[in-house]
Amino acid sequence: MKPLLRSILGAFSIILVFTTNLSAQTVTLTSSNEFVFDSNKSCLPDFEGPHASYVSYEICNTTGSVTAPLTANFAITGTGYSLSGGQAASQYVGSLGIGECASFFWLVEYPCDPPATAVIDVTLTDDMAAVVATSSDNMTTASGISANATGILGTQTINSPSVGQLSVYDVEYTFGTTADGGDLSFQPVGNIDFDASCFQLVGVEIISSPDFSCISVGDQDQLYYQITAGCGVSGSGNIVTARYFFRSNCVGGTTNAQPYAYGTSGGQLKYTGNFEDGTSVTSFPPTAAPTLNITKSVSPTNILTVPATVTYTISIENTSTSPYSLDQITDVLPAPFTFNSIDGTSDITTANSSSAPTLSDTGTLSFVGGLDAATYPYTEYFIPGSSTVQLIYSVDVPGTTVNGVYTNSATYSTGTFTSASATADLTVGPPPCSITAIGTSNLSACNDNGTPANSADDFFTADVTVTFAN
Repeated sequence: MKPLLRSILGAFSIILVFTTNLSAQTVTLTSSNEFVFDSNKSCLPDFEGPHASYVSYEICNTTGSVTAPLTANFAITGTGYSLSGGQAASQYVGSLGIGECASFFWLVEYPCDPPATAVIDVTLTDDMAAVVATSSDNMTTASGISANATGILGTQTINSPSVGQLSVYDVEYTFGTTADGGDLSFQPVGNIDFDASCFQLVGVEIISSPDFSCISVGDQDQLYYQITAGCGVSGSGNIVTARYFFRSNCVGGTTNAQPYAYGTSGGQLKYTGNFEDGTSVTSFPPTAAPTLNITKSVSPTNILTVPATVTYTISIENTSTSPYSLDQITDVLPAPFTFNSIDGTSDITTANSSSAPTLSDTGTLSFVGGLDAATYPYTEYFIPGSSTVQLIYSVDVPGTTVNGVYTNSATYSTGTFTSASATADLTVGPPPCSITAIGTSNLSACNDNGTPANSADDFFTADVTVTFAN
C-alpha cells in the first residue's frame, strides 16, 4: 500500500464532487505511545537527553468511494506536552481514493516527569468542516538510559534544497544486541529548537538494514518496529539507515537536528548513547527561493466580436535538476470573464487536483494540488527536474464585455512562498489605432533655392510612407 503524504495548503474555493461517509475513515497511531527521557540526567532548567518526538498517524479511506477533501487536526492534552518547533496542528489530507491511505507526522515536545501522561486527539474533517473520523490515544513518558547498544549515531547527510523541494536527511543507527520481543523507534529529531514549521516531515524510508529481518529496505513511513521472533540481533555493528524527507516550506530557513533511536531490550528502555555528542548534530542548510519560471499567454490575443472563447496557458519551468511540489496555482480572471474548462492537453487536470474551478466561475480561480505524486514522497503538483508543466484552460468572454484590453495574472505557491505574477493581455474589439512604421524613399538633394547664404529657404523632396494598425 503506498501512502499519501500531504503538505499544508491554503484555503480553496471550488471542490470537486466527492462523497464523505461518517466514521468510515480510519485514523491510526503508527508510532510508539511512549516518550523516552533520562531520569539520570538534568531535567530543569536545562533538559538533557531527548525532549521531542515525532508521532505518526495513518489515515485510510474505507468508505468504498472517493472522499471529499479532508483535513487532519491534531491536539495533545497533558501537563508539559505541546506541539514543538512551530509544527502546524492541521494538515491538509486532500481526497483519498477507495482503499487509499495517507501518513502524517507531528513533532511533540514532552516533559521529563515519570510518568507524565497525555492524550492525543486527531480529528478528521471534510471540506464542510464536518467531523468524519476521530482517534484518541493515551501517551506517557518513560524513564530510560543512554546506551551504546541502542542506535549509536553514525554518518549523517543532508542536501541543500529550495522551497518546494525536499531536504533529504540520511541517518545511520548502529545497534548492539537487541533481543526478540522488544521494540525500536527511530527519530530524526529529539531537540525542541528544531524548526518543524520550515521543515515539515513528510516521509521516512529505510534504505539499509542488513541485520534486522523485520526492518526491511523500502519500508516507508514507519518510525516504530516491534522486534518479532527471529528478528533480534546479537553482537555489535548492526546497522539501520533511515532516510527522512522534510518538505522545505520557507525561504532562508535553517535549523539543527539531533536524531536518536530508543526501544526496549531485555526489559530495559534505552536510547542513543551519543545523542548529546556535538558531532551528532546536523545543521540543515538555508533554503533558497524556488528556481521556477512562470509565464502566461492567451490565444487568440485579440477578438473582434463577443461572445467568444479564448484559451489561457500557464507554464511553470523547473530550471533545477531536482523535483518540486507546488501547493496551488492561482489565476485572477478580469470581470466579466468566466471559467469554462481545463483543456485535455493540460498537465494540471481534475485528476491530480484536490480542488479546481468549475463552469462559470469568476474572479480568483484556485487550482489546488496536494494529492500523491508518482514519485515518493512528493505531492502534486509535481514538477520533475529540468522540465515544464502547463495549466491550459478555456475562458468564456460574454457578449456584455465592452471593448478594451483585459489583463489577468497568475501565481504559484509552495509552502509560505508565492511567486511573482505572470500576466497575459487580451484585446476585445478592434485594437487602438497606432503607427507601426514610418518609411522614406526618393529623397532629393538639398536645394538652396538660389540663395546659398540663406538657409531658411532651403528645401528637399521625398516620399514618406506611414503604416497604421487598427
